[in-house]
Amino acid sequence: PAGATDPAGVDIEIMDAVGKYLGVKVSWEKMKFEGMLTAVASGRVDAAAGCIADYGDRQKQATFIDYAYALIGFTVDATNPHKIVGTDPMSLCGATIALQNGTSSPHHLNQYSAYCTDHGGPAIVQKSFPSAAEALLALESGRADAYITSYGAGAYQEQQTNGKVKVVAPPEIPDKYYVNAQPKVYIGVTVSKDDKQLQDAILAAVQHVRTTGTFYDDLLKKWNVSTFSLDKVGINLHTARPIVNKNGS
Repeated sequence: PAGATDPAGVDIEIMDAVGKYLGVKVSWEKMKFEGMLTAVASGRVDAAAGCIADYGDRQKQATFIDYAYALIGFTVDATNPHKIVGTDPMSLCGATIALQNGTSSPHHLNQYSAYCTDHGGPAIVQKSFPSAAEALLALESGRADAYITSYGAGAYQEQQTNGKVKVVAPPEIPDKYYVNAQPKVYIGVTVSKDDKQLQDAILAAVQHVRTTGTFYDDLLKKWNVSTFSLDKVGINLHTARPIVNKNGS
C-alpha cells in the first residue's frame, strides 16, 4: 500500500506463506500496477499480487487464483472538507479524486459521476497518477479531495498516519450504474494463462493457507479486513462464481 517502504500487506504475506508451503523463496519486484499483468503474460515474472481485482477483461491476460474479497474505498483527509460519506453518493459529486494508473478506478468514478449528473450534481474530476504513493500525496497536499483505492489499503493508510487520513466505504448506487465495475470484487494472485502446472501448485498452496490453522483469519484481522474473508478459494472466480452485491448487482 501507499506509504509502505517495503512490500507489505495481505497479498505479500499470503504469497510468502504460499512460497513456504511450496518450498521456494518468493522474490519480490516492485513495479507499477499498470504493468503487472503484462509482466505476467510476457513471462517477465512468474506471478503478480497486490490487490489485483479479478475482472473478466483481465482474465484475457492472466489466470487468477482468488483468495479474498476486496471493496473499493475513498481515502480522505481527517477533516474531510468535501464531506464525502459512505451513505450518500451525492457527496462525491464535484469532488477531485486521485487515482492510480492501470486500476479499475476510472470505471468506478465514471459510474458515480454518471449518477451525480443524472441527479443534478456536478461530475467528479479525476486526477491520474503513476503510483499509489503519488495519488496519496495529492490527497495529503490538498490537490485532491479523496484518493480511490481498496478499502483495505485505505484502512492501512489510516492506521499508518495515526488518523491523519481515513477511509470511507463506497456509497451504494442503483444497479443500472454498475456497468463496468462492481464495488465488491475478488482479488488474487495472477499467473500465466499457459502455465497450468503453476496454477495448480499455487491453488493447492492457497487452499492450504486458507484452511490450515488460523493464519489466514489472523492475517486479515491484522490488516483490518476480516470482513473480506473468502471461504472457498478458486480460479477465475469473477466468471466461475460471480458476486451478487448487496443491491443485487
